[in-house]
Amino acid sequence: MILQPPPSERAIAGAFRYTASMPSFESLLRQFQNQRGLFIIGAGASAGTVKLGPEFLQAPGIDYVISGGSYPIDIPTHAALSEKIIRSAANVPLSQLFPGRVLRPGSDDFPFRELLNRMPDGFARLHLKHELARTRFDGETLDSYRVFRHFHPSTILNYNLDGLMTDHCSDIHEVFDPHGTIELGYGSPSGAALVASVRDYDFEVAHDSYVMSVPELRTDDRLARQLTLATRTSPDFIAIIGYSFAGADPYYDDFVSLEFFKSRFHRFPGNVYIMSPSPAELSDVIAHGIDSSRVYPVPARWNVLAHAMVELLASGRVGRSLNYLCEQLLDKHGDKIAFPLTRDRE
Repeated sequence: MILQPPPSERAIAGAFRYTASMPSFESLLRQFQNQRGLFIIGAGASAGTVKLGPEFLQAPGIDYVISGGSYPIDIPTHAALSEKIIRSAANVPLSQLFPGRVLRPGSDDFPFRELLNRMPDGFARLHLKHELARTRFDGETLDSYRVFRHFHPSTILNYNLDGLMTDHCSDIHEVFDPHGTIELGYGSPSGAALVASVRDYDFEVAHDSYVMSVPELRTDDRLARQLTLATRTSPDFIAIIGYSFAGADPYYDDFVSLEFFKSRFHRFPGNVYIMSPSPAELSDVIAHGIDSSRVYPVPARWNVLAHAMVELLASGRVGRSLNYLCEQLLDKHGDKIAFPLTRDRE
């Protein structure tokens, strides 16, 4: 079966659309249940619990400026992560920072960029660590991860730093975390208080080895070891879910992982599924990189599809397709939702 390039997305957000030659969600579920795979998981799997993409990077900068308090006189020399956060947040319009407020004619412009440039490195990094660890600290079990308990024992390369995959699936699957896992305590109220303290007093923050929104290093021995261990056996299929190697052709932050993947799975004989809302570009890169005609772009939002799979497996009902169930969920809840629903997230 050869997958044709996916058609353009429908005008409404989150719509799924297939041609006859594309693999159905049902066929994917059957393969995931019956064969050993290699799952490569990115931030898209945690949609609904943390902000994704530019919003994730902008959040510390915006919070630093609008939370008020004191700001240092001198502009510090920033680490690579802080520089990236500042560049991303600097383009946020004031209407987003202060919704509903209007600057009166003659008023001085709000000095957002000037204040943003004074953000301490420790605050930026701690802010992201707190956001990534909150769901785990709250003890929530998300369907995005719970669904893996229905799959055949497999290997999982988890590029998320939130630790949810290890907590919920490591008794069934081999789980590897090439970028590390943030400690549980960072998601606690004490972790939030620490972020606020660093914001106000610029305390020095201890060094950590998490690879977080910055390019990988060829000298990272831990990364190389995790990649080698996770790919020491040959899977029947590969599914890349909500992960883009942190970039777009030709610039990838996770270039070490991408190069390793292309080399290790050159001419891989099984199917490779690229599962994301817009999988076409990465599918082309992977197909060319591993010299394979069995790379399938699968337009899917994993948070929604995983919940539909869990519901279908729990009920045992036959009739409604997974594609139909996904569209129903999207119509009702949108695409930025985590399942199962809680009062706080509804």
